[in-house]
Amino acid sequence: MKRAAFLLLALLPMVQFAQTIVSTEPQNKNVVLEQFTGVNCGYCPQGTTVSNGIYNANPDRVVIVAVHAGGYANPSTGQPDFRTPFGNSLASQSNLAGYPAGTVNRHVFPGWGMNSGSTAMGRDKWANAATQILGQQAYVNVGATAEISLASREITVYVEAYYTGSSPQSTNKLNVVLLQDKTYGYQAGGGANYEHNNRLVHMLSGQWGTVISNTTAGSLHTETFNYTIPFDYNNIPAVLDDLRVAVYVAEGNQEIISGIQIKPTFANAPEFEYRVVSVETPSVLFNGIIAPNFTVHSLGQSLTSLNIQYKVNDEDFHNYTWEGSINYNETTVITLPEIDFNIRPINTLTINVLNEDNSIDNNSITADFIRAQATTNLNLTLQIRTNMQGAEVTWNIKNEAGDIMIFDGPYGNGVYTATVDLELPIDNYILNIYDSYGDGMVGGYIKIMDGTSTFINITGNSYTTHGSEMFRVVAPANITTNPLDGDVNVDGDGPFTISSNKSLFLKIGGIPLTTATVPGVLTLKKTNSTGENIPYTATVSDQKNITITPEAPIAIGTVVYLKLSVKDEDVVDINKEITFTMGAVDINSVTLEKVAIYPNPANSYFTVSGAENGRVTVYNIAGQLIIDQQINNDNQIIDIPTNAKGVLMVKIQKEDAVITKSLVVM
Repeated sequence: MKRAAFLLLALLPMVQFAQTIVSTEPQNKNVVLEQFTGVNCGYCPQGTTVSNGIYNANPDRVVIVAVHAGGYANPSTGQPDFRTPFGNSLASQSNLAGYPAGTVNRHVFPGWGMNSGSTAMGRDKWANAATQILGQQAYVNVGATAEISLASREITVYVEAYYTGSSPQSTNKLNVVLLQDKTYGYQAGGGANYEHNNRLVHMLSGQWGTVISNTTAGSLHTETFNYTIPFDYNNIPAVLDDLRVAVYVAEGNQEIISGIQIKPTFANAPEFEYRVVSVETPSVLFNGIIAPNFTVHSLGQSLTSLNIQYKVNDEDFHNYTWEGSINYNETTVITLPEIDFNIRPINTLTINVLNEDNSIDNNSITADFIRAQATTNLNLTLQIRTNMQGAEVTWNIKNEAGDIMIFDGPYGNGVYTATVDLELPIDNYILNIYDSYGDGMVGGYIKIMDGTSTFINITGNSYTTHGSEMFRVVAPANITTNPLDGDVNVDGDGPFTISSNKSLFLKIGGIPLTTATVPGVLTLKKTNSTGENIPYTATVSDQKNITITPEAPIAIGTVVYLKLSVKDEDVVDINKEITFTMGAVDINSVTLEKVAIYPNPANSYFTVSGAENGRVTVYNIAGQLIIDQQINNDNQIIDIPTNAKGVLMVKIQKEDAVITKSLVVM
């Protein structure tokens, strides 16, 4: 035995020289926090918040192992099953008395355990326990590497444990644990799509680890673990990119001395493979200008160039070539050049990466965004109600240029309420509210009223330090009709027209108004809104102009009710209602029954036949008179103004007879 010890000391310099990844200098302990949790534990997300805070304070010295165990981990139908064969034994030895529970290096902290002598503690003790551990010197340092073969899914973990001091135990245990991040699923207290991280999926070294037989100062223990990762655990996909490895040394099954976590590298990556991960666009825009960002994840050996096309809504694609360099499992954010587009109430950005790889289903991405709400009211009212900490609250309204139009606060201690009259000119604005303490103002709100309706509303629990909402004050749309509201002696054959100076959309879904969609928003009835429907056909041009033609002549004396219910391009509701009365019906006139106009469609002129000694008047879709001319012969040629286009209404009158026809100008 003495000879073996002598040989070890004699060879020690060689051992120290040979090791490559672990430090031989004395170091303090790292924290290994086992967090016991379950998908049906309503308070467990609070435990995750605590453990994340401990990690974020010392990210290089804290290892979190989330162990799903016990009754709360038993999944109901549709819930994920995160249990492992190891979890219940780990929970049992901790002597926990409820969930969430946690051990910090499996150490007994007197008076802090859930039960007498237990290592399990409530979440209010974890941070203080971690601080104590971080301040203690370790007698063993741990280093490790991990590599996953993409071809076989085999992971190889190489571990080195170097003893800077002697362990009080003649043997220690080496634990190698596989963890998985970014698994989304149900969590009580967290919702249906909660992000589960640090999740224990397998223990490569077994339930309690493998034996380290030499634990004296100056000794180096090395060990290699190989394990083929299955495609899933309990039908939960094992995503290689989301795996981490935790390695720690314990005195038997309890006291953990120190540990580390590492991210595996990958071998046998394909030459070229990628996926589009995410896209970043503002959720709300003032106008049709955007410069999108999106993230690409390289799954091949290298990525140096990508051909990209992108567009908003159904407009033409824009092309861009990205050049750079990212290796396997790296990501890059690509910022696309700014483009202009015709903004709608609801918009869709589409990004396609055109380079072919083996997984074309993840080479594209879309994102939806809306246009900021708008009002035509220049006189609005702001209402604010703080919580008990009114002294922490300030707010302002800025225009798009960043100029502060109005502001107020901070207020005194206690609840503060106020109403402020706003006079805002036509422009784009942002309502901002701030909380200096950073806890929002639960129970309070700030809102802008448009008359008696709530226009903008920021609730006090929707932000912590800063909340904001974009809005616009705009000019109203100019809607004209022909006939006008209250007109009489209107031709029973139509057509009737509605014209807007702004593009029109359906109120639901932000769908553009077209010939196909107009029947859902245009009402034509006899007498009033509850009267008998009048069948009609309608066409829409330029998304602004509507031509309505009754399917059959409307009888003289009939009162017609017409209503259009849409939104304009500024997302402002339009509810246009008119009534008018039918007069002479053209086709009943024997005098003009042989009148014709041709060609139709026309270009620069058209001919009126069969109306000698009559008169022709022509109106555009906005109801404006553009031609008024005497008909001197039986085939009168009528020149069309160069700025006329679309559908025109041609009215021909001879004596007391009138006929109206539609003419399409190309």
